Amino acid sequence: MRRTCGQDSVAPAVADHYKSLDFLTSASHDVVQLSIILLLQWEMVALRARMKKTAYSILRGLVLINLGLNTVVVFADQKTIRFTPPPWQAGGCSTFVNPGCGYASNLDPSQVVGGLLHDELACLRFTDPTPPLSKVTSIDLRMGYEPRTTTPAVMEVHLYLGSGHGHFPENFVGSFSPGNVRVERRCAPPYNTLPLGNIDGVEHEDGIRGYVYGGTNGLVFTDTLDLEFLDVTINYTPPPKIELDLTATTDEKQRRVLIKRWRDDFPYFSTAQESLPAAGAGRDARIRIAGKVTDLNGPVANQTVYLRVVDPPDLAPYVPVAARRRGDNANGAGSLDATTLSTDGTGRFETVLNTTRFASGDNYQIEASTVPNFGNKTDCEATNNCYSGGVITAWKRVHLEVGRMFQRGSFISSSAPTGTQSMEVLDVSPFKPGARVVLLHGPLTRVGPSQPASEYATFETTIEAGGVIPFKNSPGGTLTLVDAVPLDLLGLDGRVDYPSTVTDFIAVVTGDPNKDYYELNVTYLKSLFEDAFVDYILTDPVSLPLVEMLIENDLVVNEETHPFAHRWFRHFGYANHQFIFGSRASTSAIQTATSGGARGITRAFDGFSYSHVMVPKILGLFQSTNSRRLLGEATAHEVAHQWHTNRWSSHTGNGEHCGSFRYYDDPSKYCLMHYTYDQSAGTTLPEFYDDVVRFHYVSSPSGADSEYRWIRERCEPVPVSLFATSVDWWATLASPCR
Repeated sequence: MRRTCGQDSVAPAVADHYKSLDFLTSASHDVVQLSIILLLQWEMVALRARMKKTAYSILRGLVLINLGLNTVVVFADQKTIRFTPPPWQAGGCSTFVNPGCGYASNLDPSQVVGGLLHDELACLRFTDPTPPLSKVTSIDLRMGYEPRTTTPAVMEVHLYLGSGHGHFPENFVGSFSPGNVRVERRCAPPYNTLPLGNIDGVEHEDGIRGYVYGGTNGLVFTDTLDLEFLDVTINYTPPPKIELDLTATTDEKQRRVLIKRWRDDFPYFSTAQESLPAAGAGRDARIRIAGKVTDLNGPVANQTVYLRVVDPPDLAPYVPVAARRRGDNANGAGSLDATTLSTDGTGRFETVLNTTRFASGDNYQIEASTVPNFGNKTDCEATNNCYSGGVITAWKRVHLEVGRMFQRGSFISSSAPTGTQSMEVLDVSPFKPGARVVLLHGPLTRVGPSQPASEYATFETTIEAGGVIPFKNSPGGTLTLVDAVPLDLLGLDGRVDYPSTVTDFIAVVTGDPNKDYYELNVTYLKSLFEDAFVDYILTDPVSLPLVEMLIENDLVVNEETHPFAHRWFRHFGYANHQFIFGSRASTSAIQTATSGGARGITRAFDGFSYSHVMVPKILGLFQSTNSRRLLGEATAHEVAHQWHTNRWSSHTGNGEHCGSFRYYDDPSKYCLMHYTYDQSAGTTLPEFYDDVVRFHYVSSPSGADSEYRWIRERCEPVPVSLFATSVDWWATLASPCR
């Protein structure tokens, strides 16, 4: 019977326990083996009280297993299981000895001394810790034991296959010769050295025959020892590794899939989409999914790979954490052209992901495994050899043409042919001899979409000295230019039309945009709509003729603004193109008994949409930081109207505006789509010049109420014509989009 020390013994310092720690690595049969030689000194009973659990190393890469005072280092192709007997109690060996192995099936607790195996053959079981499709090639053992004079000369260990009795030579693990010199035990320093026994398992390069993967295996010992601990190290060839091309570390834009590319002169975000063939299913709403399979030898050819696409939680900043969940896409989880693939000679595989055709912000994640049906598991984890790609997100794209009216100039009153240097204008007061001028030409009539390259032209020149001759009985006059005009000029020629809708224009310019144009602040547009997963492509500013007061159809019958926008919109008739311009004034800005006057106007009918913002009404006589911010937020507000946000929403009390909701992240400030910028006292609400643009987002049992969701779920191409009805207009569409 062995002596034991008291449970209250204090273990010596860590430095006193370690005699040496040496590492030796070598490669054999594609398995990296690690031999660990540890000479440890400790007080056994005190240590035993601390080490009651089985420890697993399940991580990839270099892994440290910290077991009380002992640290074992392993590599990715090893799993180490530590068995430590509990303190003695009736049946206390049950966590170490497995009667189900067949050996020691009638183990008597009296044969357990201090929690140690004693005086009988023993078998212990362990659950296979390797990933699916691994190949176990050897099993190493390391044990701390107490020598005694009856210690066997040779200790053999065999792998038990789970049924029957006897030893199986093909599953021989290994053997070692334990010492038989009794070690004098001490309960206080100086402590004696604990002998270690090591078995370097026999190599089975094709895998240990009969090893139970994913189940229970047993180790049979041909003799017994008083063991303090036993480390079982499973050496294995890991399963093939899958690396997807689009990972979580891939640039976010490379993981965007464009729902529809409306213009060939702007590329797709991702080369994985751009590289798809244009023929057949095409590139829109599709992205290449590719990857490679490797093992310890390199690429694996002819390997079957299983793919699936899942819908991960929506991580947009305005979506509440509680509302983020798998399967929350507006238009489903997408589909793959193929879900079972075989690698080529270089270990590569590829297929195509098909995404939504309208719902920007819907996201997707590819999961790949070499285990059929992913081992019937829904999670992607090591136990089903599953690898996840980066999140792929669907995006819309809208082209926004940004226009700006000239601040000074006049319409041409009489048509003039190419080559002329003189022309008549309706008002000569803006012009002086020697002034720089720009001629602006547009189409008289149009059938079908605009032709930007041929219908519009500008020509810059200078007025001659003495080249301004006013008429006697009208504000008009004649201008003479230094250079001949290279195009035919359209004049009013006595017609009663609005000049802006039929004639060309000549403007005075100085070279200072703030003095030459009514220019918008478009600073906030891209970031605002990117939060709704819409890529806004803004054109370079286009020049427009000055109209002192645009005639809107809400106060007069004879509309000017709509034909003006129809004529000067360079991309009229182009899908997913919008138009906004800076103007001087409008009849809509005139205060009435029921309205304080508008600062901006948006129209969407007759096949196109446009907005204009009255720049002087916002900036006032003196520009300031706050007035420029207000202009930017007003510009973003009007562009959002082109999406018809809040159309017939329950909270809408004024057109397509937001009644009372606030910023999604600041309940003290009104949403950008609030119906008025002004407080009751007539001063501008501070949230409309705070340099922040936000929509609202309100969750309810029936869903989310938000301009973000509205924009994200709009149909492609973006609709431009809505007419009032008493029901939700999208309910009549043969499409799930809004």
